[in-house]
Amino acid sequence: MKTKVGLRPTELGLTINDLLVENFPDILDVKFTARLEENLDQIAEGKIFWQEVLHNFYGPFAEELKAAKTQMREVKGMPTGLKCPLCQSELLIKWGRRGEFLGCAGFPDCKYTQNFERDEQGNIIPIPREETSPTETPEVEEQCPKCGKTLVLKHGRYGPFLACPGYPKCKYTRPVENSSQPQEGVPCPQEGCTGVLLPRRSKRGVFYGCSRYPECRFTLNHPPVNQPCPQCDFPLLVAKETKKQGKVLACPNKGCGYTVPRDDDSDS
Repeated sequence: MKTKVGLRPTELGLTINDLLVENFPDILDVKFTARLEENLDQIAEGKIFWQEVLHNFYGPFAEELKAAKTQMREVKGMPTGLKCPLCQSELLIKWGRRGEFLGCAGFPDCKYTQNFERDEQGNIIPIPREETSPTETPEVEEQCPKCGKTLVLKHGRYGPFLACPGYPKCKYTRPVENSSQPQEGVPCPQEGCTGVLLPRRSKRGVFYGCSRYPECRFTLNHPPVNQPCPQCDFPLLVAKETKKQGKVLACPNKGCGYTVPRDDDSDS
């Protein structure tokens, strides 16, 4: 027997809904759609002109929009009831390029951040930070290529990454690999590059990028296979599956078009 999973609004969704109802009461009125449908029917029957309906709607809406630009409060984060271990201000749920995280409400005076996860009931479970000290973020022996400051090691939902401490003025970041483990992957096909192609994750899903990013920005949408193309001599193939061809090895080189059926273990 399958268990039905109901939809549940997030804290951000509830907050935005409250803001919209507060600042745009006419549009968020439950009777708004009914009135609009009646007006559209009357327009179709030739009883009223569409210009009149548009004028009656946009006049009040323009005034509400103008007021909202100055009066609607900015959502800088969702309250959690948790305290910042550095300054005792409240930790807020914030949103960044790598997803949700906990950030101090005292920013920019306090720059404490922490990752979190949710349990089955949606409760916030902070993830312990891996830094050696709660008051420090470990620096690495690498300079930010944009502003020259010493990069710091941070941890996001997709793993460790290097970030510039000059944020938000400097927003430079790049993923890092665990130097204690060998990097396994197909060699990057870019001429002169010594990197390997490793799986990455973005909002659109998994892709494969060079380990020397940002120096090398080569990427693939499908898993690379360390076999040269017999048709154009491109250094590698990719494993893909299509409805028409099924599982194949294909050349990613534009204009080549080489494909060949593959075994299940060809993309390993």
